[in-house]
Amino acid sequence: MASFIMELSGGRELVNEKRAEELISAITVSNPTHIRLSNKSFDNGAATKIAQYLESLEGVTVADVSDIIAGRPEDEALRTLNIICSSLKKFDLVEVNLSDNALGAKGVEECKTVLLGDNIQRLYVCNNGLSAEAAELLAKILIREASVVGAVEGSDSKKTPPLELLHFYNNMAGDGGARAIANIVVACPQLVDFRFSATRSTVAGCESIAAAIATLPNLRRLDVSDNNFKGKAGEVLVQALKNKTQLEYLNLRDDALEGVSASPEKLSLFNALVEAATAGSSLQHVDLSGNNFDAEAAQQLSRALQHLPQLTALYLDDCEIGTEGARHIASALKKLTNLRTLSLCTCEITAAGAYVLARAVAELPQFVNLELNGNQISEAGVEAVKGVLQLAGKVLGDLEDNDEDGEDDLEEALAEFEAEDGAEDDKEEELLVEAFQAQCLSSRSQDATSPSASTPASPSSAALRKAAEVALTVEEVVEETVQVNLEEAAAAAVEGDVEKSEA
Repeated sequence: MASFIMELSGGRELVNEKRAEELISAITVSNPTHIRLSNKSFDNGAATKIAQYLESLEGVTVADVSDIIAGRPEDEALRTLNIICSSLKKFDLVEVNLSDNALGAKGVEECKTVLLGDNIQRLYVCNNGLSAEAAELLAKILIREASVVGAVEGSDSKKTPPLELLHFYNNMAGDGGARAIANIVVACPQLVDFRFSATRSTVAGCESIAAAIATLPNLRRLDVSDNNFKGKAGEVLVQALKNKTQLEYLNLRDDALEGVSASPEKLSLFNALVEAATAGSSLQHVDLSGNNFDAEAAQQLSRALQHLPQLTALYLDDCEIGTEGARHIASALKKLTNLRTLSLCTCEITAAGAYVLARAVAELPQFVNLELNGNQISEAGVEAVKGVLQLAGKVLGDLEDNDEDGEDDLEEALAEFEAEDGAEDDKEEELLVEAFQAQCLSSRSQDATSPSASTPASPSSAALRKAAEVALTVEEVVEETVQVNLEEAAAAAVEGDVEKSEA
């Protein structure tokens, strides 16, 4: 089991040289493989003490140096980064986390020694305020451009690290930064987990990212949320997704994808997911929230969902699908037997749509949580939905932002289900009579061929009808509490009529 150090009680704090000595003396792990320095802000004296301790270690493979310079003046912060990252140069690191440090291009430069590790498989650079210039420098370091690598004394690194995970989140990279990150992606075809979200990239930058994603044959997790994939960028992304046969996690929230949800001329987003599923993908998590999908798009999505039986979580928040769209989604849920979470918050859904969804998820064996906050479900609708889910042992999420003054169309949904239930009951009754008749005929045939059996009188049509009536009466009485063996009840009724006939 990995051992983390420097996770001391007391929360965030500014650390000086004296405090650093105290923290080091409290460490009890003798040979840690993981070091975690985050949530402490080190001055230069403290950084020097920490570096001396790190240089005394052997076998460290994971370095979490996120959030270590908060509140420090720029010069001091940059020096702290340089001191600590230089002490990590000796290790063969497979994971580096530089997140939550205000790096900029200068900060990336100071972290160069740790970024030049030949075997880094997982790299996190999130919430670093990286501009296009900083992202371009990061790409040059990772791709090992000679002009950059040669500037590091003693470096003999020649190859791009074998990155399997790259998370680049909440940076002000813009289109220039997007192109730089795309270059890293293309240079690392073994990536299985890629996050590029909240980057201020426009359509041009996102198109570069989409084209880079197409080069990743083994991608399992993709998060490109909060970007702009309108028009051409969305079309390139859709084409990339159809070939992702190992994809398990997909987050496309707030990506302006409404233009590629359904298109008769071009491959639609939903059809791309179907193609990937047909080719072998096992999508388990899909987030399509905030893409302005309407009821028609929900209908297209419902058809695609039937090809995603491994799905465990579906998020479609902040879309204008309305109650009509909710009905379309509900119609596809019966095939999603592994679904555990469904979120349709702020989708303009009224009581009827909410009730239809509740009835659908109540039938799913693995389902846990339904989120419907921010909709327009009447008070009666809320109570009906709660009742259905409570009876099925499912959870209804918080409804603090629900508008209970929404249209009260619950009776419409109740009437539909009553009619459907009645039709199902009629069909069950018809099948019951047919099965009973077949059983009687089979019994007569067996008795006729048995030399030791006596031949009973043939049951009359009236007797059959009587048997069916008795069976149906029994079903109506106990249908909500037990499951009755209707064939036995019917057979008992027939036996009674036969005995009267013989008498």
